[in-house]
Amino acid sequence: MTSTIINYLIWLVFTLLTTIITTILIPLLSKWIISKTQNEQLKAVIADITETVRTSVNYLEQTSVAKYKSDGNWDIKSQREVLNIAVNEVMNNLLDTTKKTIKDNNINIYDLIVRHIESYIRSNKNLKYDKSL
Repeated sequence: MTSTIINYLIWLVFTLLTTIITTILIPLLSKWIISKTQNEQLKAVIADITETVRTSVNYLEQTSVAKYKSDGNWDIKSQREVLNIAVNEVMNNLLDTTKKTIKDNNINIYDLIVRHIESYIRSNKNLKYDKSL
């Protein structure tokens, strides 16, 4: 009789634990894994865009922008021209996985890159200004 009660209690505890694991813990674990994967993908996309923008803008500042400035032709028209070159340069050099992630999330890649370029240039200007203080 005692062994039957103990067996029944063990079965009951096992059933409860199994139910809790399958209804609560597994879905929570699944959500956590999905969010972790999405966060890692997002970090990789941001890192790729940031590095590609940095490299492209620095290169264009040393070549095209410097030439326009030395020739006295650095104006709105030349700024737009260099911006378009930078956008194309960044688009061509982004990783395929980055492009796919952007496309899959219905993000306008042109606007995204322009915002990153403008932000990078602004932050560079602020750094140069801070160093002169």
